[in-house]
Amino acid sequence: MEIGDVVIETEGYFKGSEFTLVGENKGSHPKWGERNLIAPVVPKTPKVPAHLQIANLDIPIDWVDYLRTPSANCLLYFKVRDRRIGAEVCEQYRRLSGEELVEGKGYDVVSTENKWGVEGHVSFVPNKSTPMDIAALESRPGFVNRKDVVWQLVKEGLRVTR
Repeated sequence: MEIGDVVIETEGYFKGSEFTLVGENKGSHPKWGERNLIAPVVPKTPKVPAHLQIANLDIPIDWVDYLRTPSANCLLYFKVRDRRIGAEVCEQYRRLSGEELVEGKGYDVVSTENKWGVEGHVSFVPNKSTPMDIAALESRPGFVNRKDVVWQLVKEGLRVTR
């Protein structure tokens, strides 16, 4: 049984603040928090930071192929606030694409107090086959300001360039 970050490795149930054991110790009512009741804390899988999350949109392969054409004029872009976060972005990009991000070519590091983390966007020439999932995210036609979408497109084989 898992309760928050604590795993109870015995069978039983809670009623108020008491845990009633079943099985060998059936009927006993130790109070919540007694050492013999609580198993060691099992660490949860760490959350993926927001700037590294990958969208899971339904993007048809023919539209991804369209983005690869010169007529789509597709550009993927990342801007990060500092080198530490930039290193995480570069590592994920390398893992997904097998290539290095080049500063100044669709990837910029800015050290200003007004920048909070990572910005990522994709721009393209919209067409009638733009998927609904993408159209719903456009802040204006042909512009999606979502780093998770950029990551998904990198995973689909597109590259950050300027």
